[in-house]
Amino acid sequence: MSLESNVADLVKSANALTGVVNGKIGAIDKRVDVQVAKMDSTMANWGTTASQILEVGPGKPFKTIYEAWTSLSGKVLRHDVKIKVSDGVHTSTSIHLRGQPYAHRIRIEGNIKNPEACVLKFVPDSANRSHGVIFNGVRGVNFSGFKIIGEMDVDKNFTWRGILLQRGAYVVSDNKSIEIENVNHGIEMTEGSLYVCHGLRVMGFGYDGLRAHHASRAYINDAVFSGKGKQFLMTYTNGVKVASTGLRAEQSSLVEAHGVSISLCSDNGLRAGNNSVIYAYGALIKSCANYGIYSSSGSKVQIHPNDGEPCTIKDCKVGIGARYQGAVFGNNIVIQNVEKGFYVDLAGLAHVVGSSASYCSLIAYEAIKGGFIDATGSSAKSIENKVKYSPASSGVAGNANATIVFS
Repeated sequence: MSLESNVADLVKSANALTGVVNGKIGAIDKRVDVQVAKMDSTMANWGTTASQILEVGPGKPFKTIYEAWTSLSGKVLRHDVKIKVSDGVHTSTSIHLRGQPYAHRIRIEGNIKNPEACVLKFVPDSANRSHGVIFNGVRGVNFSGFKIIGEMDVDKNFTWRGILLQRGAYVVSDNKSIEIENVNHGIEMTEGSLYVCHGLRVMGFGYDGLRAHHASRAYINDAVFSGKGKQFLMTYTNGVKVASTGLRAEQSSLVEAHGVSISLCSDNGLRAGNNSVIYAYGALIKSCANYGIYSSSGSKVQIHPNDGEPCTIKDCKVGIGARYQGAVFGNNIVIQNVEKGFYVDLAGLAHVVGSSASYCSLIAYEAIKGGFIDATGSSAKSIENKVKYSPASSGVAGNANATIVFS
């Protein structure tokens, strides 16, 4: 056999082997493609493969926020997810959001520029109750661009609150992107929850504009709270009547509300109790039936000027009260058109240097029963009062060992 023949046979054999190998590779590729497709399908079921937008509204893939939220249950959210809600009025008895360990990946968005265009309206259940948006233990979710509307008719539809945060929920809203109207509690927070929404607006509430209790925290600078009027009382089905407070912190909670505006409350404008803290620099509080600011039971309220704007309280029964070891700290506070400007008793403290209380129909500064007021620099500023100081002597105990220091 010639050399040429041997080479030809070798080439023929090599080509045949190459064909066999290519066939095997092709078969392997097909099997790999099948497995990859299966894996992609599986990944879509238990986790995200890319950022997503879940559209909510008429004619959209999801009818409700809750439906879009629950579609993510059990999935590993390795990418951001936006639940985009179309403009219009979306009705429900409540929106209960829970069971999502990847909530920090989720943004629920209505109309950021015009929240009034995207309305969440709460309608009654079989018991004539509605419950607002409930964030139950979810942390880091962004919820922005909505106007929340309820009702306060106990016989037809009583909306208990606009937003509830519980069990350590953590929710952030974009600035000026949330408006709440006509509910019992505008926002209620409990069990170590945290809410951030600067420029929040709560109008026409029946009980509290914002209530933070049980070690919760809120950061709501430049918020606006307006109740239903100084004479309004909410009557529950059991006949109990309750008066409204704009901003309340209780049970070791903290609220930062610099530049807040509070008006038309049938009880207090701002209230801190049970070892809580409120920072409200430059607050404007007016037309409240009882105290403008009230601190009690070991709590502290700080109300210094905010960017040069002093805290101002007008047209309330009492401007500032501190009782039961509650304390108020501030300077250059302005109080006008009240019965009593500063009232401190039962070991309360008001450190309010450089402040003024004017046009008080009863007393501008009163301390009794172990209370203490430091009103240094107040005398010349405080005008047109029936009585300016009680006790009347600076630094001398009176009224059951209460003291006012003034100049």
